[in-house]
Amino acid sequence: MEKLPDPDVDPPGTEPGLVNLCKEIRSVVDQEALIIGEVFPHPSIVIQVFLQRIFLQSVSLLTTRNTDRRFKVDWKC
Repeated sequence: MEKLPDPDVDPPGTEPGLVNLCKEIRSVVDQEALIIGEVFPHPSIVIQVFLQRIFLQSVSLLTTRNTDRRFKVDWKC
């Protein structure tokens, strides 16, 4: 039977990869927002689609990496 975790233990820290990913996304969005604002007549719509695509791609990639790492089995016995 699986034991429940101790509720009094401090929560885990932040994931460094996720923090770096968020910083990188922020930098790219800031740069692209300036360009989009100058080029498109309705920049808010373009920025909205751009952000949706970035988060979908970035979160999907990070999730895939973490999942692949967790489920790798060492078959060498």
